[in-house]
Amino acid sequence: MPTQQPDLRKNYIGIVHDRVAEQRAVESLATSSHFVKEYFLALMAAVLKRRRETRS
Repeated sequence: MPTQQPDLRKNYIGIVHDRVAEQRAVESLATSSHFVKEYFLALMAAVLKRRRETRS
């Protein structure tokens, strides 16, 4: 029975494509986590400010 030889060019392109996709995912995750952090801090500041105003 003949064995199939893997197409090395196809595998190389797949690896390069996967690495590019992985880099984009990491970059977008870093950007989105920055926005989430900023949003969360703004919410916390609003809550704390509101609590301070009601105590005065």
